[in-house]
Amino acid sequence: MRDIRILHTADVHLDCLFSELPYDRRVVRRQEVFGGLRRVTGLAREHRVDALLIVGDLFDPQQLSRETLAQTVALFRALADNGILTLIVPGNHDAADSAGSPYADGIFPPRVHVFRGQDFTACRVGEGLTVWGMPFTAAARRQRSLRGFAERFPPDPKEGFRVVAHHGAFTGFSVPEGDYAPVTPEDLLDTRAHYVALGHHHNPRDCSAPAGIPAWYPGTLTRLDWTNLPDRQALLVRFRPGAGVVEVQPLPVDDRPMLLVEFSPGERPLDELFSYLETVADPRALARVVLEGPVDGANLVNSRRLEEAMRERFFHLRVVDRTRVADSPRAMSTIASLFLARLQQHLDGLPEEAHDRELADLARKHGLAALRGEDLR
Repeated sequence: MRDIRILHTADVHLDCLFSELPYDRRVVRRQEVFGGLRRVTGLAREHRVDALLIVGDLFDPQQLSRETLAQTVALFRALADNGILTLIVPGNHDAADSAGSPYADGIFPPRVHVFRGQDFTACRVGEGLTVWGMPFTAAARRQRSLRGFAERFPPDPKEGFRVVAHHGAFTGFSVPEGDYAPVTPEDLLDTRAHYVALGHHHNPRDCSAPAGIPAWYPGTLTRLDWTNLPDRQALLVRFRPGAGVVEVQPLPVDDRPMLLVEFSPGERPLDELFSYLETVADPRALARVVLEGPVDGANLVNSRRLEEAMRERFFHLRVVDRTRVADSPRAMSTIASLFLARLQQHLDGLPEEAHDRELADLARKHGLAALRGEDLR
């Protein structure tokens, strides 16, 4: 019997909003998210897979356009024309039971299977592999849906290789989402699966070691936010019937680079930051500069001017100012020092529950800038 191949991806987030970007850049990035799905369907044809498996959050339905939905249907129809099955597990962003779900009956062509219902169901892929999937539902958010899986669905030799697809959070990682359709190493063992295809975490992660069962998150195809710095990929999973072996091969998916720069203007001259940004300038890159640490009131950084000065060097540059105005060692004799002293008196008079350190730092920085005739907005 020949090898069976599936291509595993997840968390595509078609028509993601990208609210941090200006409108023209949002439009480009949303087109590039769809381009990531197009590249993956190309990889599916190139590697002659039996099925493309998408484990949750294919869409961001609140912003989903009819054009994007129609283009997605066309991609899956092209896969079907090449004999490739598409399997979709609805996730928490595109839940099948939500109002306005994009998974209405009749939208997708034949050979596109959407997992529905309140529990796992099986879909046969060829003669030697069965994929079990369950759509994410609000009711199952805090349930360990994989616990006791093999007791509910005892393995059957007729299944061939067993693949279990689940959109949820693996609690083997120290992440705040650990209670979001949680999965433990014990739950992975309970599946008695040959491969567990995961979705929900946006960076690639191999979760195989704790349970000894191949279990992976492929991550998003496109960098959606500033936690998505690792390279993007899809997972080619080969099942070798003769040897009973499962092989997982990450396939790179190209995307715009992201550059994250952390800089302390209170410790290093600002010219050093400009020089570094000139060195790494890339018109394809999304760049973020995070200013941190204490700064002297006389040496505040004008974030807007920095962004404007470097705007042409990057696809988009954003400066995030997390600095705080350091206590001035000078005697309270200048107008700036008097302003800081009066502001501190006001803050000291506030009740404890009204204290907001971030807001107070903003007041210090904008007040000092106004005394110099500058605008930090």
